[in-house]
Amino acid sequence: MTSLFHASSWGHLTTLAEGDEFTLNPGPQSAEGSGVYFSEGSERASASDSVYESGRHAATIVLEAECATGWWRSKRSALKKKNRTRTWHSSCKAVKCQVLEIKGHLVYCQWSFVS
Repeated sequence: MTSLFHASSWGHLTTLAEGDEFTLNPGPQSAEGSGVYFSEGSERASASDSVYESGRHAATIVLEAECATGWWRSKRSALKKKNRTRTWHSSCKAVKCQVLEIKGHLVYCQWSFVS
């Protein structure tokens, strides 16, 4: 499984409890296509447009992806040159999340795509 991290400035995330559900919708960022953006393997709040524009990092959503089906992923070869982690995005789909656990600012979720 691959851990995916989505940094957000959305204040609502700080009020969540285990079992709560919410939906992440594709935002205005579309540098690599429309979708909800995640960083592979580690948190990268500095890459979040939401955090950058608001100046606030409310929480980071953490998902586990069993496979890459349905996701768009950046090419590893291009990333090695820039020493960056791989980017995944939901390829125009919203991501429905259910909170499994909260550890500090990390919100671990079960997820599914919403077409």
